[in-house]
Amino acid sequence: MEIPLEIISRDVRLPEAAETEIRGKAEKLGKAFSKIQNIRVVVEVPHRHQHKGNHYKVGIYVLVPGQELVVNREPGDEGLSEGLRPAYLTAFQSMQRKLHAYADKRRKV
Repeated sequence: MEIPLEIISRDVRLPEAAETEIRGKAEKLGKAFSKIQNIRVVVEVPHRHQHKGNHYKVGIYVLVPGQELVVNREPGDEGLSEGLRPAYLTAFQSMQRKLHAYADKRRKV
């Protein structure tokens, strides 16, 4: 079963390669965690910097039975470097950890 995926970009045009990689990362989450019902990825540029380049905000929202898991990565978060790819890769890594914690908690119940 294919998990519904919604990719939203605000104030930024996503390169095709980035959108393809985001789809691949979302598909990988879906294969690892069969209980996922929906995934929404939001990419935006909250502030434009003329000299420092763009910083990206990435939110990943995953609907699982009983709750929605949320990860937000914003400019200025510790360890988050400038650039689109590092922003969404870091967000997907965080979501994967969150899903592991969710799955472990469900197994114990």
